Amino acid sequence: MLLSQGTQLNTIGRYDAAVPLLSKAIAAQPEAAEPHCELAFALLHLGRANDALKEVGVAASLDPQYERPHRLRSIILNELGLHKESVGAAETAVRLAPDLPEALYVLGSAQLRAKHVDAAGRTADNLVRIAPALAFSHLLAGQVAIRRKQWKKAEDANRRALQIEPTQQVALNNLGVALQGQRRTKEALEIYQRAAQLNPNDPIAKGNIVRLVRPVSGLGVVLDVVRMVAIPWTIPIILIRLTVQFIASARRRSQLRAGAQLYYDREWLGSRWQLWRVLVAALVFALGYAALGILQLRGWSLVSTGIPVLVLLLVCIGIAFSAILGRLPAEIGRRWRALRPSGHDK
Repeated sequence: MLLSQGTQLNTIGRYDAAVPLLSKAIAAQPEAAEPHCELAFALLHLGRANDALKEVGVAASLDPQYERPHRLRSIILNELGLHKESVGAAETAVRLAPDLPEALYVLGSAQLRAKHVDAAGRTADNLVRIAPALAFSHLLAGQVAIRRKQWKKAEDANRRALQIEPTQQVALNNLGVALQGQRRTKEALEIYQRAAQLNPNDPIAKGNIVRLVRPVSGLGVVLDVVRMVAIPWTIPIILIRLTVQFIASARRRSQLRAGAQLYYDREWLGSRWQLWRVLVAALVFALGYAALGILQLRGWSLVSTGIPVLVLLLVCIGIAFSAILGRLPAEIGRRWRALRPSGHDK
């Protein structure tokens, strides 16, 4: 009874409530492996991976021929970043239950994380052959295809998974990736929004929306500025490319639903550092650098000292980080007032 209740709580995600019941089940049946497996499952979802690992070790020692402890061990080791060991545990589970779809899926997932893509492909083919009616069979095949950048094959596999299980969150996100890989960005954006709507707490779907819509990344802007400083003749090429990217970004943003637009604006456009300031600074630097080049050709010798370029660079840094600089006096004043003794201290 205790094991059954603990299992039901695990099924509905009440892991914190399941732990004490499963601990009592273990005390009542100290020689049974299954209560240790269920307890490990609950502990893993509570973020206690090392405790979960101990429980599956006990379960495996109690019943060496039972595959589930090894399957759970593989999942836990993956969470701990021990991908090679995870593959070994999953292989043991498959050896004990060669036709169990769940064991094959865990093995394929572990092989992908360990970057054994060809082995994962063979596992996925075997899983689809054994269990074609299960969504996660096609999900694994789609994950292998994405890793190989076989975008059309990945699309077909994830669509089959969604035909079997329309609310499969991972398949939806992976379908979006497959469509994006085929440059079908409008369709990919719609799929990402479906995934985010299905589970508003899914950070992957929301992150995919931001990455697809945003014009550039912060690192990309920094690299472009470095290129413009190091190789001035690339300035017009980079500025034209950035303009095209911003036009495409605006078009994609217009395709977002109202809720997704609000989220994107908050997460990207509403970030503490404003991207447009960095782009304005880059444009000012480009124009200023060109102007200094013209002055040098006309014989203005001060340019060759490097001082005007340095001043221009400092001005552009000030423009890029003007929001931070604008808050700086108030922040200094606040810290100064905090350091001064109060009237009660005098």
